[in-house]
Amino acid sequence: MLLRPLALSLLVGSLLGGAAVLGGCQTDEETRISPVPAGYAALLRQQRHSDSIRKDRTKGGVVVDEQLAVVDGEHLTRREVLRSLRIAEDDASSPDVDEEIREARLQWAKQRLIMGAARRAGLRIPASAIDTIVNQQLDNEIAIHEETADEKLTQEEYLEGRQLTRREYREQIYGSVVMEYYLRKLFQGIGGTRPDLDRGVTPAEIKRIYYDHREKFHQAAGVKLVMFQLPIESFEQEGRDFLESEQAADTAAARIARDFTAGTEPKVLAARYKLPASAWQVTPEFIARFPQPTANAWLFDKARRPMDVRVFKDAAGPIILGVTATQPARQRQLDDPEVYDLIVSMLQGARRQQMQSKLIIDLLERGGVVWPDELADELLDEAQSDLDRIAA
Repeated sequence: MLLRPLALSLLVGSLLGGAAVLGGCQTDEETRISPVPAGYAALLRQQRHSDSIRKDRTKGGVVVDEQLAVVDGEHLTRREVLRSLRIAEDDASSPDVDEEIREARLQWAKQRLIMGAARRAGLRIPASAIDTIVNQQLDNEIAIHEETADEKLTQEEYLEGRQLTRREYREQIYGSVVMEYYLRKLFQGIGGTRPDLDRGVTPAEIKRIYYDHREKFHQAAGVKLVMFQLPIESFEQEGRDFLESEQAADTAAARIARDFTAGTEPKVLAARYKLPASAWQVTPEFIARFPQPTANAWLFDKARRPMDVRVFKDAAGPIILGVTATQPARQRQLDDPEVYDLIVSMLQGARRQQMQSKLIIDLLERGGVVWPDELADELLDEAQSDLDRIAA
């Protein structure tokens, strides 16, 4: 199954609590950056699974599932991708969905390559540790769901809503844990092992980054906001024409704006007007721009204050924007702890990404089996692009 966004600090924190056992994981030679060597496709064809298992699934002569990738003997099908992305088969024919599928396949292949390296290095994670992390992650996701949808669910009900079995969900968590733990071992050193990379950051590096990009570290003016959108179609009723439906949506939008200004919490407003989770959202962080030009100018006017609200016209239905907090622009110096810590984090993050990209290239160079050939090319291209970007 596919890698899903996870609280990696939770995953690794649980492992470092003593749940995982790491064998010797040192690489036996320096990472080399080069194109995939000749004979790579032939190596793939030599694998026993390449002809016997890599077949589309058919029923009555009709293809019902499609094999998308094979990495180190593990297989990914189109149906698995769609289930992970929560996309119905009937909605899977657009170019946007095709792009999502390609990106999901790329991330899955990257994860499986690194999992194979971890397995060969002797990484072992007890099943009980994975079960603990699965339950923690499920509880966290359910808590977030309850905040936005105001609906209490059991783990089984939540998984059913996502159209996932517990086994599928566990496989997703397992892949994420193995990949993250192995990369942390290489970058930081875990369980008494030495890291494969020097992650230290010198004061000279920090000063150079700051003075070369000083304006990037200034605090921009920003706002936190709540956005409600009221589709006109949700106000359509028998005997009501389009203009009347539009007027009903505008009336509801004006009431929401009035109640927000009066101090009603966004969650309460959503429940009061029976808005689904997809029809409203609150930005957790300050934002410095908004995609709609007219709204962008209003939001970042110097006169904006918390509890300001405005209704904007949209072809699909009125949009209500309410300001929940504001942040003034401020120049930040190098001695600001936020700036210093941010640069350290940026440099360490770049080095970790550099290490991961070199690892992917090295695994391909050593003969990691990836099918189809264009997927191996995509992995190599992305890794090389990351290295070029970091070097720049």
